[in-house]
Amino acid sequence: MTAHRDRELGMNRRITRRDFLNGVAIGLGAGIGDGFLPSLIWADTANESAPQDKPGYYPPALTGLRGSHVGLRRSPIGPGG
Repeated sequence: MTAHRDRELGMNRRITRRDFLNGVAIGLGAGIGDGFLPSLIWADTANESAPQDKPGYYPPALTGLRGSHVGLRRSPIGPGG
């Protein structure tokens, strides 16, 4: 890169303490979080699929709702509404 491009990117400015600590916190969080995440990998590799992924999944049918009733045919603004 050229010196002009470096200056456009802000390479000539100092790094503030806050920016440095935020960067360190992100790095530490990623490193520590990696230790907790393997316990969650089972969800990704399980053979069983979630209920919403199964064919025929439609929650309103489970409660008896069907989606077509007289109230849906009436216009809220026109005649009869």
